[in-house]
Amino acid sequence: ALLAVGYFVWSRVTEVQPDYTVAVVSRTDPDTAFLSQLETQLEGLDEDVNGDGKVKVTVKGIWLALDFETQDAALQQLMQSSEDKLNSDFYLCESTLFIVDDPTAIEQRYGCFQTLDGTDPAEGDVLSVADFALPLQDTALANVQSESSTLWYAARRLNEGMDADTAAALNALWEKLV
Repeated sequence: ALLAVGYFVWSRVTEVQPDYTVAVVSRTDPDTAFLSQLETQLEGLDEDVNGDGKVKVTVKGIWLALDFETQDAALQQLMQSSEDKLNSDFYLCESTLFIVDDPTAIEQRYGCFQTLDGTDPAEGDVLSVADFALPLQDTALANVQSESSTLWYAARRLNEGMDADTAAALNALWEKLV
């Protein structure tokens, strides 16, 4: 029992916490090679934000086809679970940066992205993709875009609910991307 407690404490103390969490939201199941490539590229751009001496970016994939209500029951259940995962991410402010393949649909459904100038849109604003997202090919992640056949976009989550340090770190990351 003492060894188990010691191992638990050691693993918690030496665990590297992510400096950023990035969500990749796609109409198809995101390719693990693409997620890994994004993680590697982002870690090369970033700096140690949380002071643990290491740069760590967690990239998580969320498969969410927003037209799931018209699909069969099994796919509906899977997509509802994915939607819960995305809603949880928004609520807990886990991901600061989103890489998406259908930015218009996600923004229309969730109203979750900042405008390109870093402000939250006003209530009732109708945004076009050019107002809140950049094609990945126009960012420092352009070489990752060429690995995928999907057209990806980068967008920042709303400031709402984010603490000042997280918002500052996100803005610094965004500046390195663009």
